Amino acid sequence: MVTFFKIIILAIIQGVTEWLPVSSSGHLVIFQELLGIQVPISFDIGLHLRSVFALALYFRATIVSRLRKANPLNSSSEEKQVILYLVLSGISTTIMVLILNDVIRVVFTDLRAVGLGLFVTGLLLAIS
Repeated sequence: MVTFFKIIILAIIQGVTEWLPVSSSGHLVIFQELLGIQVPISFDIGLHLRSVFALALYFRATIVSRLRKANPLNSSSEEKQVILYLVLSGISTTIMVLILNDVIRVVFTDLRAVGLGLFVTGLLLAIS
C-alpha cells in the first residue's frame, strides 16, 4: 500500500530533480524501489504533468505575452518558427510514445535500464 507520506516524498523528489541536469524520471524509479512503492506509470506521468503546470504557472506572464504576439497575421517569422517547433515537438513526442510504449514501460520499471540511462547522461554531461 502506498502511503500519503511516500507520495509526498516522490513529489518532492520530482520537484527537486526536474530542474537539475539529472533524470527526474530515473530518480523516481530509484526511490520507488528504495521505498518499496509500486505505482502505475500514470502516477509518474502525473508528477511530470504537474511539473509542467508549475512551470507554466511561473512563466504565465511570458506565455500570455508570447501568445498575444503570436497572431499569425502580425507575428514575425521567428515567432511563427517557435510555434511551429512547439507543435512539431508535441506531435513527434506523441508518435514516439505510441511506437515505443513497451520500451518506455521497461525503462520506467527496470533499475538496470535506469542505471544505464543515468550513466549515459552523466557521460554526456561530462563531455559537454
